[in-house]
Amino acid sequence: MRYAIGVDVGGTHVKAASVSENGVVLDRVDGHTRGGETGAFVAVARALLEDLESRRGERASWIGVAAPGLAARDGRSVASMPPGKLAGLEGLVWEEALEAGMPVRVLNDAHAALMGEAWKGAAASSRDAVLLTLGTGVGGAIMSEGRLVEGHRGRAGHLGHICLDPDGPASIAGMPGSLEHAIGNGTVAERSQGRFQDTRALVAAHVAGDAEASEIWLRSVWVLACAVASIVNAVDPEVVILGGGIALAGPALFDPLAKFLERVEWRPLGRSVRVVPATLGDVAGALGAARGAMKAAGAAAGPAADYLEKCLGLVEGVASQQPEIRRAADWFAEAILADRMVHVFGSGHSRIMVEEMWPRYGSFPGFNPIVELALTFHTPVVGANGQRQAMFLENVTGLAERILRNFDLKPPDAALVVSSSGCNVVSVEMAEGFRARGLKVVAIVSRRHCEASPSRHPRGVKLPDVADLVLDTGAPAGDAMVNVPGLATPVSPGSTVGGCLLVNALKAEVADRLTRAGRPPTVLTAPALVGGKASEALFESAYDEHARRMARLYAGLGSGEDSS
Repeated sequence: MRYAIGVDVGGTHVKAASVSENGVVLDRVDGHTRGGETGAFVAVARALLEDLESRRGERASWIGVAAPGLAARDGRSVASMPPGKLAGLEGLVWEEALEAGMPVRVLNDAHAALMGEAWKGAAASSRDAVLLTLGTGVGGAIMSEGRLVEGHRGRAGHLGHICLDPDGPASIAGMPGSLEHAIGNGTVAERSQGRFQDTRALVAAHVAGDAEASEIWLRSVWVLACAVASIVNAVDPEVVILGGGIALAGPALFDPLAKFLERVEWRPLGRSVRVVPATLGDVAGALGAARGAMKAAGAAAGPAADYLEKCLGLVEGVASQQPEIRRAADWFAEAILADRMVHVFGSGHSRIMVEEMWPRYGSFPGFNPIVELALTFHTPVVGANGQRQAMFLENVTGLAERILRNFDLKPPDAALVVSSSGCNVVSVEMAEGFRARGLKVVAIVSRRHCEASPSRHPRGVKLPDVADLVLDTGAPAGDAMVNVPGLATPVSPGSTVGGCLLVNALKAEVADRLTRAGRPPTVLTAPALVGGKASEALFESAYDEHARRMARLYAGLGSGEDSS
């Protein structure tokens, strides 16, 4: 049976758990460290790993580590540790330290705890959640639309360092008047002028009716309420989860917190955010680390689920490009309203995006699909018309000019060139040829794949270098998005999904512009929507319009520069 191991590294303890693929904790172990020495952490973690694998009788399929600090972007180490916290772990590559023989995914400890709660705990039914871990300090994590929010450098979710008093003392991150200072266990002595050394004693005195203790404690809870309400206004979660040792105060925390939230929380439509205690206890970090390792390897709920989750990321990436999409649509609509054409080109599998634009259901005339069979008809794979020939031809210099020689191209025509890598010669030279004739050129590429791939062009240029505007499919370098355990290379590409999203977003924007200009397009529409006769009439009308537009592309051939 395949299983994961999650390791949660703390200041004096290391906790670990073996976890089944569906989130059942199989075994739990823990060990003590000493002095914050790197060797101690590694030795204890390695011993726990060996213990869990011995109990299961086989090696783990995935390993994840949760630790304080900012996880490196490659997920192999902690890139930055707060001052005074486990400095020996900063930069430690856990895959090497544990001699794991497989990738070891490293996460921030609070991020891991939220992943655990979202999988099998208090946020299991939610897609939008916030976790605050109230302990010595205050950690945090944010989940939005089912995805952990990490941010540009991994700082997202460090909610303990939000400012609640600009004149207050600085936190370890340099933030004055932080939430961590207001309620963290590490500042109890300071907040109580030395009377209490930890939160447990402070809360016990409050519950016993000590007026001074109640004043100190309720002041901290009031600040927490203001912080929670502010976070809710910023990220709008369905649930806020409170974990860590301070959350074990139970009603002494949650009852006054609820009353304070009634005063400060903005509640449109009369609905309040749910504030609940974490349910997984001290196994949350290890469970989340295991979950993170499986997700990183594409095994969270099986390869199909991993692919679909990554496709959601492509949707988000396309959505972030709406200003660029609207700009391209302006150019395209201008060409179509002038009774000219938007020329759409792609070789290889990029042909799919060309045909997605036109002609198919939900599309309309105004686009000239340029598809060279020699570059795209390679379904035989080998033999005549095989893929080897197509891959060779798309890197032949001069072929693009032979293609363009067939059309009388001039402004306000526009062009869309699609190439996942953006590195093949024919795509680059098609864009150059369009621009040389005065056309605006929009390119669709996979930026990360493009940046990781060498140009095939003699001058070393790539498609983004010769386009007026670039849209990104969001697909990764190499295109394939799913790592299957035991398989050396990933499967299931994403550029077609991202490309089709871009094409149809462009199509919708262009249709809107044509309609608002008083020239609503003739859309190829299925009989299921308008009936058989109306559908046939729309098809015939759209095809006739396409023919008339195409005729203009041949009218001037041989009479000007295009006759070269």
